[in-house]
Amino acid sequence: MPQQVKYIVLFSFILISVSLNGQSYDTLVTYYDIDSLLLKEKIVVSEGNILNGKYESYFASGGKKVMGFYYNNKPDSLWEYYHENGKLKSAGHLKNGEKIGAWKHYFENGNLRMQGFMKGEKRNGNWKFYYENGEEKAIGFYHNNQKEKVWNYFFEDGKLKAQAFYKNGSGEYKELYPSGALKLEGFNSNQKSVGKWRYYYESGELEAEGFFKNGAKNGNWKYFHKNGNISAKGNFANGSKEGLWKYYYEDGQLYSEGIESESQKDGFWKLYYESGERKAEGEFQNGTGKYFEFYENGKQKSTGKVVKGKNEGRWIYFDELGNEEGYAIFRRGVGSYKGFYEDGTLRMEGTIENNKRVGIWKLYNQDTTLAGYYKPIYEEDRPSFKIAESFVKDEKFDKPEYRVKKDKVRFFKPKINEYKGYIISTNPLMSFLGLLPFAIEKYTQERLGYELTVSYLREPFFQRVSRITPESPYNKGFSFSFRQKLYHEDSRSGMFYFGHQITTQFLEHRATTTTPQGTLTASQNAYSYDLFIGTRWLKNPSNGGFTWDAYIGIGFGYQSFNRSFEGINVANDPFLDIDNSGLIVPIRFGLTFGYLSPRKKTSLPKVKP
Repeated sequence: MPQQVKYIVLFSFILISVSLNGQSYDTLVTYYDIDSLLLKEKIVVSEGNILNGKYESYFASGGKKVMGFYYNNKPDSLWEYYHENGKLKSAGHLKNGEKIGAWKHYFENGNLRMQGFMKGEKRNGNWKFYYENGEEKAIGFYHNNQKEKVWNYFFEDGKLKAQAFYKNGSGEYKELYPSGALKLEGFNSNQKSVGKWRYYYESGELEAEGFFKNGAKNGNWKYFHKNGNISAKGNFANGSKEGLWKYYYEDGQLYSEGIESESQKDGFWKLYYESGERKAEGEFQNGTGKYFEFYENGKQKSTGKVVKGKNEGRWIYFDELGNEEGYAIFRRGVGSYKGFYEDGTLRMEGTIENNKRVGIWKLYNQDTTLAGYYKPIYEEDRPSFKIAESFVKDEKFDKPEYRVKKDKVRFFKPKINEYKGYIISTNPLMSFLGLLPFAIEKYTQERLGYELTVSYLREPFFQRVSRITPESPYNKGFSFSFRQKLYHEDSRSGMFYFGHQITTQFLEHRATTTTPQGTLTASQNAYSYDLFIGTRWLKNPSNGGFTWDAYIGIGFGYQSFNRSFEGINVANDPFLDIDNSGLIVPIRFGLTFGYLSPRKKTSLPKVKP
């Protein structure tokens, strides 16, 4: 019937009269449609049109909606409410129109949502709340609709999520990570956060602290890196950032600063690299304005318009030499990018979102043929293209030639504004193994290292010659090694590297004898070529600081061993246990600690965009 789809509330009345004990009752029936086919309500009324008796209402689909009873125009007895899928939504008793006793509420899947006791419109007594999967969510006590005593909150797996202690609806609240570590703590009053609150990293360090007023952040707030340095600071007003805000790198260097209004950039903003060089700047009004980004060498990197904090419209991108290399058309922060070779032919195309390349990108050879499909991967915030095998149309396509070349020569190809410095290191603990190393390395940021190591050799290292047992050999000397290290990019475990070195060693062995009386000597000289792998840790690979270096390797070489007491009759040669074979395969390992001096900070040039 065409009228059924209109769901227009049209009323048709059918009065069914019943006489009970002299009292007349009528049933009032209403429908959704004009043909009186879609039942809406059934209401029992007594003389004077007073609601007395059963009440029923239905969805237009025909399912039950509400079932209950009236007494003298007021809801009374058991009332039930249903979801449109037929599952019970809530159920409880009413008396004189007010809720009383136990009430239960359900999800559409039939699982219990919450249950507890009501007195009028106020919760009283114990209440329990549940997740849709049936697991307990929270449990606590109400008095006159205010939380009292201990309240416990749970994760869906049953672990304790938070705990609060209330009095008259106010109390201390603490929330936990799934691991049990403290996540945040503060004071709640009538379901709103007030006073000072603190947030923590799962490892225990303070993450943020500030004040709430009526459930919204207000006043000064500070955010922290895990090392304790401030990551951001500024003021809130009614939950929005207002006034001057400053953001910082982990080492305390300023990252950006500017005015915010209703959590949107307002006025002139500056962004900096960790070196202190200008990174970006823009002039904003309520989060909208022109934005300019720069390479660390000062050349322009990109420019475009920002609307409410998101890139919008046409953006232009430049390479590190200042040449235009591509553009992107943005809409609400998502842009379609096209990059070009110097001759203008298409080089790549893909999507940029939140200033990062996302999704699958197409890369082209300079002859316009498709090189393949690639997925941008960000490692330590550095983008690189990885081949997306499932998107390659033809097996003959490999990675674009320019990417392969870059990977092959990256160790020896200078980068713009890369850091170069010297690392001085040693490790006194190695003396327990019979050597004390001193090293100086010429370091080039995340690419190359050239290191000269001089080691003083002595065994036993800490014992005087006069106290060494006669006939027992001891030695001293020096070793020199010159090595080349090929560093990978920095990661949380440090900068992995591999390399090779040339090592020379000059060692003199001695032994005091009684027959004949005197000191016997022997020289041991060794030369080897070694291969090794290792890792160097630096807090900031582009700005110096303390560092440690661990490595292990193997060598191939030759040694000579010459006794200086030839022709002298020595009954027990003290050097018989010393390896004097010509060919050697030495194992190389070590651990040193050092310092790389930080680069000098430079002042920002006053350059207008």
